[in-house]
Amino acid sequence: MLITLLAASLMIQPAAASDTLVLEGRCEYPEAVRQRQLETVLAICNQLTIAREDGGMVITFGPRGLGPTMIFTGKGEGDRMEVQRVTLRRGNVESAEGTCEIFYTDGEISVVSCLASSLGRSWAGNFVNNRL
Repeated sequence: MLITLLAASLMIQPAAASDTLVLEGRCEYPEAVRQRQLETVLAICNQLTIAREDGGMVITFGPRGLGPTMIFTGKGEGDRMEVQRVTLRRGNVESAEGTCEIFYTDGEISVVSCLASSLGRSWAGNFVNNRL
């Protein structure tokens, strides 16, 4: 039974994979941002996932193989997303407002930057792609 469920889930994934992009890199923050880390929780990552479906977008920051440290979810179009929720490592979901932007160099994603806040708390992720 378990093998059947596993096989069924593997058959479903390729359709969603066309809307999902996984990048290797690192989270980096300018000195000005690092100085404000008492006020803003900074994502730790060496992998980023961007998933799109029906006008929604999910951007996930995390260490490869260890699960996400921060997930930004919202409505996205093109290279910009309006953040509606932030999910933290332990699964806490926070309603939030903010933006994520995708930047390109020579046609490839170079940086993905997200900033959101709610009730005096802030969360940020700034991913730099290794391929460039």
